[in-house]
Amino acid sequence: MTRDRIGHVAIVVALILLSIPLFFSIYRDAAFNTAPRDDYGPYLQSIVGAGGRVPGAPMAYRLFSVLVAVPFYFLLPLYNFSNLHAVDPHYLRATEAISAASWLSLLGMTVVIYLICRNKAGATRKSAIIAALLSLFFAQFTGVTTIDPIALFLISLLIYSLDRILLFAPLMLVSVGFNEKIAFLFVIVFGLRLLLVRDRSALSFLAVSLLAAGVYLAVRILVAAPGNGNQTSPSTYWDSFVATTRASLTLKGLVINVLPIVLLALVAWLDVCIARQLRYESAIWRNSDALVFIGMLLIGLAIDVQYTAGRLAMFAFPLYMPVLALGLDAMFPDAAAQRDDGGNRGMAQSRLYGRR
Repeated sequence: MTRDRIGHVAIVVALILLSIPLFFSIYRDAAFNTAPRDDYGPYLQSIVGAGGRVPGAPMAYRLFSVLVAVPFYFLLPLYNFSNLHAVDPHYLRATEAISAASWLSLLGMTVVIYLICRNKAGATRKSAIIAALLSLFFAQFTGVTTIDPIALFLISLLIYSLDRILLFAPLMLVSVGFNEKIAFLFVIVFGLRLLLVRDRSALSFLAVSLLAAGVYLAVRILVAAPGNGNQTSPSTYWDSFVATTRASLTLKGLVINVLPIVLLALVAWLDVCIARQLRYESAIWRNSDALVFIGMLLIGLAIDVQYTAGRLAMFAFPLYMPVLALGLDAMFPDAAAQRDDGGNRGMAQSRLYGRR
């Protein structure tokens, strides 16, 4: 094993050990229901035959995100909270398992974003680490007590595969069973690239993303799980837009919706400035990507999620981390001078959807 690999293994082990309090934070918040959330505990209970129930739409269609928690349900010892009384132990075990899956997904997302910054964008180790740790901060604006981290991990894997359609395609199609937002996110990514920067090489990726979105809609029509029928009814979108906008103007809305949107807008603007200054573009970044979070926000405004519109938009943040890492290198040239990969960045700049 080379020194680099030993170093990477050490970093991963340290990340796991240092983040154990994060797991308990996620688990505690979920167990005590400190904030409104989509509760997948009963869904997991029904899968393992320990009571529970199958939820309505759209939660019912995110089966794979719950299945990944099944091993944790059986393997983890049950951790009880002293001040949590009269709780079904099967439900608590399910909540613990889902929390473990979300925690490990957050760590996986962090590692993959580091690899994207390092291997795809050619950033230095220090900048890649900083960007990866920043991703943990941005992830807190999503539903970390639910299954959102699993979706963020998959989004990061898909970004890593943006130069390889043969890797991207199966990941995208499988993602439909994890979280439908992933497919719609990449439909926006490649739709904008095709329309705004006339990038015809995005066609195959757009086609796969549209296929995945179509599969989800077909499954939703065929299964017809009850709940949230307005999400597939365009006639309700305007009323939802008005209601969510009004909710966003309250104090709660400003914190939950407006703050993450402002942060995303700032990072997206910085990325555009950095990319223009460095003349950087690659499979993992085109300037049209800066508008992706707006597309996700519009979806959130249309489907009447009110206090989670900012959370939906935040699913776009993994797109913005690699260029941000390059910006850190540009701001601190001494760190950039220590790069030992001899042209990683040049290779990343010349690569566009696998073509050189």
